[in-house]
Amino acid sequence: MYKILNDRPGNYVAVKAIGKITSEDYDTLLPFFEDAIAREGPLKILCDLSEISGVELTVIWRDFKFGITHLRDFSRVAIVGGPKWMKACAKPFVLLMPYDCKFFYKDHLKQAEVWVLC
Repeated sequence: MYKILNDRPGNYVAVKAIGKITSEDYDTLLPFFEDAIAREGPLKILCDLSEISGVELTVIWRDFKFGITHLRDFSRVAIVGGPKWMKACAKPFVLLMPYDCKFFYKDHLKQAEVWVLC
C-alpha cells in the first residue's frame, strides 16, 4: 500500500510504501503522479520505503517504464530506508538519471525532506 504523506500544493510529493507493493497498489499511485506532473511540472519526490516488505516483479517493471517515460518530469528524488538490496539494485540506474537522486537511512527522514526541497 502507498500512503501520501503531504497534502500541500506545489511540486513536492511525499509517499510512503507499506507492506508488500502490488500491481493494484501501483494502479492507484500512477494516476496521482501523472496528475501532479500535469499540474505542477517536474516533481520533487520523497519516497519512504522504511516499512516495505516486498514488491511484485510486475511493479518493478512498470516503475522502470514509468521512470523512463517521465525522465524529465522529476527534479529531485529522495529515497528513505528500504532494504539494502533495493539500494544496491537501484544504484546503477540512479547514476544514469538526469535528475538528482539520493538515498537516506530511515532515521534521516527529516534530512531527506530538507534535501529534496532545496
